[in-house]
Amino acid sequence: MTANISVTATFAITPITPITLITLITPQATADLSITKSVAPAAGPYLLGQQITYTVTVTNNGPDAVTGVKVTDIVPASLGSIVVTPSIGSYAAPTWTIGPMSNGATATLS
Repeated sequence: MTANISVTATFAITPITPITLITLITPQATADLSITKSVAPAAGPYLLGQQITYTVTVTNNGPDAVTGVKVTDIVPASLGSIVVTPSIGSYAAPTWTIGPMSNGATATLS
């Protein structure tokens, strides 16, 4: 991926929400960012009031470091009470601002 591009990736992992957007802003850098989204417990059916955990993982597979990494993940309001914990950066619904990521770095939002 080259700087100053927005990349949209669609993931259809049921029962997870399907759209995640990654924005990368790094002048003249090349990086291969990967993103995954998982849910725990992995097997449903899910019961009303049951706690489930979604985890979004972003990895910079290099070769360069990147800056300005943002992930937008829209969570349905029907899920009720939501607690969000980023491993790095900050979260203001629906955007997770990761910021800089070195080659090989991994960040998680759960």
